[in-house]
Amino acid sequence: MAFYAVMVGCVSGLEVVLFRHAHRVGLLRRSMPDRVYRWSVLMSLMPVGFFAASVPVAFFSVNLAVAVWFLFVPVEALLSRRKPAGADDYF
Repeated sequence: MAFYAVMVGCVSGLEVVLFRHAHRVGLLRRSMPDRVYRWSVLMSLMPVGFFAASVPVAFFSVNLAVAVWFLFVPVEALLSRRKPAGADDYF
C-alpha cells in the first residue's frame, strides 16, 4: 500500500512539473493569469500531499491510509471555493 501511494504521488508530482514547464515556455493554448496558474498548481499538488501523508499511516493501518486519500474530497471542495474568477476558461 505504501509503495502504491508513493508511485501515485510521483505521478501527480510529475503532472505539476509538466504543467509548470508548459506554462513557462508558452506551450499552453492561452496564457493564463498568475492567480489562475498558482491556484492550478496548488490543486495539482494536493494529491501529492495526501498520498505522501498516507505512506507512514499505511504501516499502521491500510484502511486508515485509504481514508487519508478520501480526505482529498472535502479539502478540494473547500479550496474550490477560492477558485479565481474565469479559471474554468483555461481548462
